[in-house]
Amino acid sequence: MKRNLLLTFVLVVSLSAISIFAGNEAQTYIDSARLKASNGDFNGVMQDFTKVIELEPKNAIAYYNRGIAKGRLGDYEGELKDLTKAIELDPKYADAYHNRGFAKSKSGDNKGAIEDYTKAIKLAPQVDTYYNRGIAKSKSGDNKGAIEDYTKAIALDPKYAGAYYYSGLAKGDLGDFAGTIEDFTKLIELDPKNDDAYYYRGMAKKQLNDTAGALEDLKKAGELGNNYADQEIKIIQDPK
Repeated sequence: MKRNLLLTFVLVVSLSAISIFAGNEAQTYIDSARLKASNGDFNGVMQDFTKVIELEPKNAIAYYNRGIAKGRLGDYEGELKDLTKAIELDPKYADAYHNRGFAKSKSGDNKGAIEDYTKAIKLAPQVDTYYNRGIAKSKSGDNKGAIEDYTKAIALDPKYAGAYYYSGLAKGDLGDFAGTIEDFTKLIELDPKNDDAYYYRGMAKKQLNDTAGALEDLKKAGELGNNYADQEIKIIQDPK
């Protein structure tokens, strides 16, 4: 059965928030950093926030934004260091916990990521944080806990397509194929051209011996460009 192993996280960034904490000279660098960020110049962003930190060494949001820039440049160790510093300066900085969790997940530290996401949720529950914690739990093998988080994300945003996608996969891993069908049906309502949604719903129907329904979904998946659907159709039609 086809599986998409690249679980997709959501990054939370709040570059503009820093302006309310900065002095005039620092604000010049912040405005420069904001413009560079809009142009994708994260090396420039990092340099500008380094200047802000030199001027205001206790500015947590400056460390936060420099950490985000470092992450975009592939300096994950530097990203973690700056986000940790931001948290030291402001222990109630929910976005810093969220994005440090994101950074830890990228490095394979899903346990640490879950801890940071949990802290962020306690400070400021957000749909993206529940979603990301669910992914970290899925990657840790805790599909039941992941489903709980995806469900909370959906409760906050019923149109959050990614939560239905990964919830459906997690339910399939637990053998809840009816739940898988329900989640991917909702995803199809939100995104009618999602070939994976038809594919996984078809595979779930196959597990429940709904051959006609499975073939219908797999054919639709193939029409939308799914590369695995035709193979599954052949298996169903000729199991030998």
